[in-house]
Amino acid sequence: MTVIQSPQLGRQAPEARNRPVGASAEPETSNSPHPTPEAATAKLRERAEAIPANAIACSCGSWWTGLSRAHCAAAGCHRTFSTDNAASKHRVGKHGIDRRCVDPATVGLIAVQKPYGTLWQNPAPEGGYTFHAATREDDPAVHEETVRAFNTAHPVGTPVIAYPSCRPEDCPDDPRLVTTTRSPAEVLGGHTPVAWVDGHDACIALTHIDPITEGATA
Repeated sequence: MTVIQSPQLGRQAPEARNRPVGASAEPETSNSPHPTPEAATAKLRERAEAIPANAIACSCGSWWTGLSRAHCAAAGCHRTFSTDNAASKHRVGKHGIDRRCVDPATVGLIAVQKPYGTLWQNPAPEGGYTFHAATREDDPAVHEETVRAFNTAHPVGTPVIAYPSCRPEDCPDDPRLVTTTRSPAEVLGGHTPVAWVDGHDACIALTHIDPITEGATA
């Protein structure tokens, strides 16, 4: 970088070339009413670098990622939820009368820490998806045991709720079928336990079939 030499000023620092005439060379103090343009630019750059390009932001300063997320913009709330279904649970009271937000923990939601802060979501079913997780193991023996256990507990004709595309925990608006099984469960292709249900032509993974227990409402 070229440094300007002046007989009157002597050798100048490179940054002095861009300093307005009459401007003080002293660094800005904490008492300054506004940050310098350089400081403001640096702050914006730091924020841009910290937020992913695919992030969604709210005017409150919060940001998150994931198209299924929901953010409550009610005054004093501004919490982020995993889905619209989870967000709706923290809103109580009658519309137009006393509709309000409550602490998500008091309505059964759990807090999960994400890079963008706290995400409130529905808890896993009792057992922590033990049954569903087991069906995703790579061990063929696990698949066979899963099928055997399912067929023993749930013979053909068992009432079930089936999710052909996506489970409600992930996609609450996707269609579901209240139906019955029309075949025993089996391992498809040596890798996925499945069964067939009435009203749907293709097989459905057992991870997407929930037997309806007695007394339960669909």
